[in-house]
Amino acid sequence: MLRELLSPTLDYVEADGHVVVLRGKRKLPVGKEVSLRANMPGGGRSELFKILVDSCRPLTNGGFAVSGRITSGKGLPEAQSNFSDDALRSAPRIDCHICVLSKDLPGYRAVTVDFSSGGVQLEVPAEMEAGQTVLMRLEFDVSSVTPVECSARVAWCSMKERGRYRVGLQFVGLDQAARANIARYEEIMLNRDDTSILHRILFGNDYALPAEQAPAPEAPQAAAPRPDTRVPLGGRHNGRLLEYARHETGVIVKLARPDGSVGEYHFNSVRGLSDYLGSEPAETNIADIVVKSSAGNAKRFQLVDQMENVCLEVVATTCTFS
Repeated sequence: MLRELLSPTLDYVEADGHVVVLRGKRKLPVGKEVSLRANMPGGGRSELFKILVDSCRPLTNGGFAVSGRITSGKGLPEAQSNFSDDALRSAPRIDCHICVLSKDLPGYRAVTVDFSSGGVQLEVPAEMEAGQTVLMRLEFDVSSVTPVECSARVAWCSMKERGRYRVGLQFVGLDQAARANIARYEEIMLNRDDTSILHRILFGNDYALPAEQAPAPEAPQAAAPRPDTRVPLGGRHNGRLLEYARHETGVIVKLARPDGSVGEYHFNSVRGLSDYLGSEPAETNIADIVVKSSAGNAKRFQLVDQMENVCLEVVATTCTFS
């Protein structure tokens, strides 16, 4: 009873299954199990539950952002947070897909889920330890921004689903050149929403014309899909994944089709490769290949299974197949 009375109460920010983000006044120990309650949006408090703290970081406007996994008690429902996302970050988050290369990453490479001047969020196929230092190279999808080699610290790591983890990396000790390149990329990405779609198609993301100088686009013949919409590659692209390998100009993926033939898929000008298989390729059956938009002229080609889980993602400009 005394432990329940002394247990802290934090403010609800976000919940996804048994992964939660909370905001509190005091720092909680990373890697420890903590009993607590949550103030829910709209009033009321949750029942007492325990979380294993994955990260606890200070906020610029006071308090701490705590993320962790619920280990006992009821999970929290998804609800509309009273806190804006910007209030929980020291810098604005940008939805973009930068190729990150590092021997310290599971699979040695990943593509960012989002980016800010303070760090990146990645999706990786294995768990990473909070506090771990990562030496990495950022390969931007904008030609005017040169790659950056830097260090980062693992701030938090949470399991999204089996074989897929989200990890937050905070930049550490950036030199002046790295800061300048990151600031340049951030400026380009923040300005992209103010640039006409036609201008981005013609000139890419490197610079933006004033609105009055941008050429007027012709009326579209059909509504374009939303940026996050999956579009089938076209044709049937199912079968057992035999292998994938890098070559001099990109990546080759081979599928054993149901009719006994072998399909070869050539991805060109590859900017990122993420492996979410969690097993040997030969044990994975691919149901289809779908395409999602990415920053610049690249596309995200996703090999998905019957449940539409992404098994392999290649960020590239084009895909040819036979």
